[in-house]
Amino acid sequence: DRHPAALDEARRTLAREVRFHAWLQWLCAEQWAAVRAHARSLGVLLCGDEPFIIGQDSADCWANPTLLRRDARLGVPPDDFSATGQDWGLPYFDFPALSATGNAWLRARAAHAAATYDVRRIDHAVGYFRQYIRDAATPDGRFVPADEPAQRALGEANFRLFSEGAGIVAEDLGVIPPFVREVLGQLHLPGYCVMRWERDGGTYRDPRAYPAVSLATTGTHDTETLAGWWEAETPHTRAAVAAAYPEFQGMDGADATFTPRVHGALVAAALNSTSDLCILPWQDVFARRERVNLPGTTGPSNWSYRVEWDMDVLADQPEAAARAAWLRRLTQEAGR
Repeated sequence: DRHPAALDEARRTLAREVRFHAWLQWLCAEQWAAVRAHARSLGVLLCGDEPFIIGQDSADCWANPTLLRRDARLGVPPDDFSATGQDWGLPYFDFPALSATGNAWLRARAAHAAATYDVRRIDHAVGYFRQYIRDAATPDGRFVPADEPAQRALGEANFRLFSEGAGIVAEDLGVIPPFVREVLGQLHLPGYCVMRWERDGGTYRDPRAYPAVSLATTGTHDTETLAGWWEAETPHTRAAVAAAYPEFQGMDGADATFTPRVHGALVAAALNSTSDLCILPWQDVFARRERVNLPGTTGPSNWSYRVEWDMDVLADQPEAAARAAWLRRLTQEAGR
C-alpha cells in the first residue's frame, strides 16, 4: 500500500538487491541495443509485443493503484474460444483517471516500447476502446465505457497516442465491433488478416484482395498451427480455401493430407497477399504441429513451446538451411 515508513524500510534493507537488479536491467538494455543496432544494419526490423493486461503483482500496478484498479476483474466477453468469456482476474485501466494526468503513464509506456522495438504489436486493441470487467455487482460482466460513442472516442484517442512517432500493428482479432476497424482504418493503422478467418460466410477472401494497410499471417499464438488446422478442417472448408487461393490451381484442396505442395501453396498465398506486412509463425514455416497456447485452458503445454535449435547453431542445421532457401524464393517471387 506504499506506506512511507514501509517504503523507507524497504529502501534500507533491500538497497543491495535493488542495485543488483538495476545493474541487470542496465546490462540487458545495453545488450538489446547492440542487437537492435546490428539487426538494423542488416535491414532487419525487430517487432515486439505491448501486452494489454498488467499483472496484479507488477511494478506498474503497485506504483499506480489509482490508474490500474483492482476493485473489479478484467476479462473478455463470450467468444469463439469460450462460451462464457474469460475472467482474467487482472487489474483494469481507469482511463478517466489516466486522462486527468495527461495520460502520462500510457505515454511513458508507449515511449519505452517505441525505444525498444522498431514495430510493436498493440495487444487486444479493442480493450483500448472498451474493457469487459466483472465485480460483485455484475458477476457476468459489463463494458466500460458502456456506449458506442464513448468507446469510439476513447479508442481513437488512445491509438493516436500509441502511433506518435512509432510503427504499430493493432491486434484486432476476436469479438471486434465494426467501429474498431473503422477507426483504425481512418488512422491508417494496420490490423490483422489471419487467413483462416478472412471469409464471408463459407467463401474465403483471396489474399490478393486484402487491404494494403494490414498484416497478413497464417496464424497466431492462440491458433492451431497451419498443419494442424488444415488436417482438422472439413473437406468443404479445405475445398473453399483451394477455390479462393490461386496458389491451389490444379490441386485437390479437399484432401486432408498436409503435403509439401499444400504447405507451399498456403505460405505463398500469405506472401502474395496485398497486405503491406506479412509475418509467418515459426511453426508454419517448418510445418510443425505443436501450438503455443490454447486459450481458456491452463496446463504445462501452454506458453512452453521452444524452437528446437539454439540460435548459434541454427544456420548449420540442414532443415533450417533448406527452409531459409525455400522462404527466400517464395518471398522474392512475391516481390516482398
